[in-house]
Amino acid sequence: LIVLVADAPPHLDYSQDHDYAVEMVRAAERGIKIFPVASSGLDDQGEYIYRQIALFTQGRFIFLTYGPSGEPGDGTTHHVDEYTVQKLDDLVVRLVEEELAHQQ
Repeated sequence: LIVLVADAPPHLDYSQDHDYAVEMVRAAERGIKIFPVASSGLDDQGEYIYRQIALFTQGRFIFLTYGPSGEPGDGTTHHVDEYTVQKLDDLVVRLVEEELAHQQ
């Protein structure tokens, strides 16, 4: 289980040795689920990529919520319908517990 927290998508414009799609496939082949956590600043492309990673690895797309001034709150710019707001640490604990329960 990987919890990937970031405020930007992978840099597709950089020349680099790693390709997120290749790494996503490698993780899935090893049974590693990736739970991307989108924070402020993630654009539509980033949301698409994070959703793709979560779906391909059987993880879940998670996002942080904010108030009008950027403080913790219940608002989001991500493309979601219904969601429940929870503290990040509580959410991570719940996700790990759910994954462990599925392993038994």
